[in-house]
Amino acid sequence: MQAAHLFVHGTIRARDLEIKQQLVQQLMASIAEAAMINKRYVWVYLADLPPELMIEFGHVLPQPGQEAAWAAGLDEADRAYMQGADFQA
Repeated sequence: MQAAHLFVHGTIRARDLEIKQQLVQQLMASIAEAAMINKRYVWVYLADLPPELMIEFGHVLPQPGQEAAWAAGLDEADRAYMQGADFQA
């Protein structure tokens, strides 16, 4: 079967290597299955951004592992908005 390559480029909050390797493997498998193509046609690239250079819900993001404390520190209106968007800390 011939197919055009699918390129996936993602930017994520810096994580350890093991988590990133799992993520690229899962992305590749899910995309190949959804597109009904061989995994050789799926190319996945991830780029890290340090959390201190990212803002979501109006607040600089926490370091990995600090999400619960970060969410607890948000004011009530921001936390309610974040939870209404189906965001899970």
